[in-house]
Amino acid sequence: NNIARLNDINGEYEKAIILYRRALALHASIDDLDGMSIVANNIGHNMIKVGEEDSAMYYYKLSLDYALANGHKKQIAVSLENIGTRFFNLGLSDSCYSYYYRARQLKLESNNQRTIGYNSKNFAELYINVNKLD
Repeated sequence: NNIARLNDINGEYEKAIILYRRALALHASIDDLDGMSIVANNIGHNMIKVGEEDSAMYYYKLSLDYALANGHKKQIAVSLENIGTRFFNLGLSDSCYSYYYRARQLKLESNNQRTIGYNSKNFAELYINVNKLD
């Protein structure tokens, strides 16, 4: 995962995807759901960078599945927000709102101000996009 991240930082996204997939397989071999969720999320980010929006959504949903199976609320919220952002970029405001709202509920439960703030920024962008400026 860390070596893949270095490739990601250097703009070598396809190489990063290959390494992230290897990391995903290694995490799967030891049934590490948390690791699998994080790596699937990273693959999703890189899929966007290579223009593979559908694949990105697949990996974000896979990340969510692993996080739900593990019960890791922070990673569930991250995955929900990433899926919401994909819907936002597709112009599907209702779906976006649903995912952002679910992520917000988890973030409020954890009372992590930084992640609540990030979620608030996403909601603001969504509301601007649908012209709900109040």
